[in-house]
Amino acid sequence: MYHYSTQASYLLKKAKYRGLCSALDCFLNYIPWSAWLGLLESVSQLEQPTLVPIPITPSDQKKRGYNQSELMARFLKQSFGLPTKSFLKKTKTNQKQSMLNSVPARQQNVLGVYQLRPEVSIKNQDLIVLDDVITTGATIREAGRVLKQAGARRLIAWSLFGVS
Repeated sequence: MYHYSTQASYLLKKAKYRGLCSALDCFLNYIPWSAWLGLLESVSQLEQPTLVPIPITPSDQKKRGYNQSELMARFLKQSFGLPTKSFLKKTKTNQKQSMLNSVPARQQNVLGVYQLRPEVSIKNQDLIVLDDVITTGATIREAGRVLKQAGARRLIAWSLFGVS
């Protein structure tokens, strides 16, 4: 949606690590309609899609008081009526992706950190995986791998920020 510029990185880090979750609300509320239309066009190709926020560790959740991907999911649910499910859990604490510079290091860093919650079945479901920022795609790819292995039919990744 938004280009992940130096300024965007600064604001997102403030929101995530300094408790300014209202900054995320601000970004979400000011996304241009053309971007929403692009998302809705993608969603229209799916059958009864479910929003799946990328999980964070319980300790990060406690520290921040929220999960930024869950805030995005809540906003999209309220705006477009899409159901949200926390199908994934983060089972390992890993180094923050933003602290790593290379694509291979980021890919290695997220390997095996997500698992499907044991009580859920996603066989043949269409899912929209949400993350706040996609730079290398390592986090989304690892979450997608877990979801596909569990039987998800189609996946779309969506983020608030991304690099071109």
